[in-house]
Amino acid sequence: TGVTVSDVFTSTYSNYLLTVITTINGASTVELQFSVGGTATATGYNYQHLLADSTTVLTARTTSSTSGLILRGSNGTYTQVTKVEIYNPQVSGITMYQALGLNQRSAATPYNQILFGNQAATTQFDGFKLLSADNITGTYKLYGYNKTV
Repeated sequence: TGVTVSDVFTSTYSNYLLTVITTINGASTVELQFSVGGTATATGYNYQHLLADSTTVLTARTTSSTSGLILRGSNGTYTQVTKVEIYNPQVSGITMYQALGLNQRSAATPYNQILFGNQAATTQFDGFKLLSADNITGTYKLYGYNKTV
C-alpha cells in the first residue's frame, strides 16, 4: 500500500520527473507525500484536478490534505501511468508538482487526468512516499533535471 524513497532529492538538481506505472486492483488513488530522513510529511497538501472520462469532464480542488493526489484509480485491474514533475523539493519554500495521468475505465475507454498541487511547508525535502488505500504493484523512476545557467 506504499513505498518510501529516501535521499533522492539533492542540491544537484532543482526539478525532477517521477514516472509511475502501476496496476491498482480497485478504484483507489495513488498519492504522494514528501519526506525528510524517511519520515513523510502528512499535512499541508493542496491540489486541483481535471479528469476527462468519456464525454464527461470533472474538476475538483482539495486543500489541507494529508497527501497530494497524482493518479486516480479505475474500475478494475488495468495498467495506469502518471508522470509527475516536481519543482524545488530541496529549496526552503513551497514544493509544487503537476501530474499527467492515464488509466483505463475499461479495455476501450482511457481516462485522462491533469493534476496540479503543492506541499505548503517551507521544508527542504529529500525523498517521497507513494501510497494507496489498495495494494499497488508497478514501477517508478525518478529523473533529476540538469541545471543550466
